[in-house]
Amino acid sequence: MKKSKTIAIVPKQIIIPFILLTSLFALWGFANADIDPMVQAFKKVLELSR
Repeated sequence: MKKSKTIAIVPKQIIIPFILLTSLFALWGFANADIDPMVQAFKKVLELSR
């Protein structure tokens, strides 16, 4: 039986920067989706107009 060598999708040398970058994009997306309801709430509470 031959041992097959697996190829990693992300090399071990760059795993930490990869995790940090993907986490940053996930947090950016969450913040972007979270801002719209906050703007509407602040408009109502602070009686702002467009």
